[in-house]
Amino acid sequence: ELQLATAVKYRHKNHESYFQLPKQITLQSKSSDVIITNQGAHFQLDFTDPNNQKHRENANASHGNHGNNLKWSWPIIHIVSTRFMQGQGSLLHLARSRLKLFQAICLPSIRYQSVLSSLRVDDDNIDDDGGWDEEENVLLRVYNSTKWGKDVARLTKWYQHQKEQNRRHRRKNRFTQYTNLEIDPLFLWVIKVDPNLDKQILDELISILDPVRQYALVVGSLNNFGIGVHPGGWRDGQAGRDILEAFHEGRVYFPRKEHEAELYHYQSALDVVGRAHVARSDRVVLETRLDADDAIHLDYFATLYDMALKLLIDPSISGYSANSPNGRYIKGGNNSQEKPNDKKASNLNVHPNPNETARWLYWCPQRHIQWNPSTDFFDPNHDPGLLTILESPNVCVTPGLSLGFAMGMEEEQVPRYEHTKIYWEITVNHRKKKKMQDNVEPSIQYASNDNRTDKHNCGLYPSSKCVIPVKDPKIAAFRSRAMTSAGMHNIEANGIPTSLSGIPDRFQKFSTKLWKSMDVSFGIDPREAKVAADFMMGNYVNTVRDNLKGQCTHGHSCKESSLEKLLRTIDLVEEGVGGIEI
Repeated sequence: ELQLATAVKYRHKNHESYFQLPKQITLQSKSSDVIITNQGAHFQLDFTDPNNQKHRENANASHGNHGNNLKWSWPIIHIVSTRFMQGQGSLLHLARSRLKLFQAICLPSIRYQSVLSSLRVDDDNIDDDGGWDEEENVLLRVYNSTKWGKDVARLTKWYQHQKEQNRRHRRKNRFTQYTNLEIDPLFLWVIKVDPNLDKQILDELISILDPVRQYALVVGSLNNFGIGVHPGGWRDGQAGRDILEAFHEGRVYFPRKEHEAELYHYQSALDVVGRAHVARSDRVVLETRLDADDAIHLDYFATLYDMALKLLIDPSISGYSANSPNGRYIKGGNNSQEKPNDKKASNLNVHPNPNETARWLYWCPQRHIQWNPSTDFFDPNHDPGLLTILESPNVCVTPGLSLGFAMGMEEEQVPRYEHTKIYWEITVNHRKKKKMQDNVEPSIQYASNDNRTDKHNCGLYPSSKCVIPVKDPKIAAFRSRAMTSAGMHNIEANGIPTSLSGIPDRFQKFSTKLWKSMDVSFGIDPREAKVAADFMMGNYVNTVRDNLKGQCTHGHSCKESSLEKLLRTIDLVEEGVGGIEI
């Protein structure tokens, strides 16, 4: 076993610091490595596929020297994609309103994801009355039933020790940041902005993102990859190359590299992207979509990783055990002869058959909260606005919509549809008009391309299992419906909800109760949401004008109904104030 040096020295700003690692904590075992680097050490879990060694060697040998020849730390590469003001870089009023929404709604739902709680050393910015439950090690719970469980336990124990050291220093009015262990982030949050975005708006965005600098990138690009109608994403290399080219051309705006103190974070981000790009073929790849004014539940990524480890990785690689603390029946455990608890597995979106693993999967959020921000025209409770719980049957909403690739699965083999058609086409309209062979098991027929009866082949039969309707968390997504929205769906002129004009009192009372749980479920502080709503109201007419100009620009909605609603809003405001210039 290799232990980190008991006194690893590094320079932080204008002073030098030392870290003493407790001798009882070791970070290397048969299923993990600690690689010593100039900055300290790099942690990586072993992800060897004994059946795919040649492919792994070819993947590691390609793509130059990106990532300093170190391997990606985790079995999963997770890319979260957000777009901000693409093709609309000069619309300043719209940008500022959207920036307020991003800060109040989107950012906290990523920053406070429960899987991050165990890997955070500096918790200065966590509110005393918010944040995470430190008694629960969420990341360990996700990995506990795999062969990596003990290694993740050691790692999180090391981070807890670091956190305690920081607290002791803070009590003495002295802060020392211990960062000698390098570990790749659990996910990369790639925020694509217009390359010509106004500098002041860009500076404000960068300032807002400082608390998530370990895993967030701001990239000037109009190229969008991942979930969508057209193939192209992290697995086939297009998304990674786009970011690496942006680094080369100076279009990665965050982390910055203008000052010497920021240069280390910039180079570290480049190395992380390089390692993720090189490892894309021999890791599970997850891609998640999240718009800049939407949010996801704080347990969403934990659930996503938990299911990906079960359904996209062969148990011979993950060592997944049936002795899971939550009673899930997976091949490889000591009690693998026991029958699964079908009801429990169904509630957790886990397929009960232990012999099936998928080649690809979609995760489809359907139940969500819709927020109509308060305005001078619509403010039923004198709070941040109206919250309603909605469910979209047979439709995936965009916040949290995710696609997963198993090792060896190529980009072009995954079906692509609009988000409104994914669930319908794959789970409902999936059958081919072809008769099954008599006396032959469906799973055997499905394995043959000549005889299968489904349109799509994700490795599960029938292919309706290839899209997982997210039921845990029960309400997975949060959608803003403001006058900044490009599509103007479920919103009328003046920001009034489409289906709730003449809102009953029971909806208003229920909305008030929902706001009390938003910080715990989505990380959203109602006070910040109210600030955002008030800011948008103060900037109302100019925001609507800009949104009107931004319709039909690159990558944005171009609906006649949206144009009509925006024009109608300006007409109503003009009537209310005695005339405005448009």
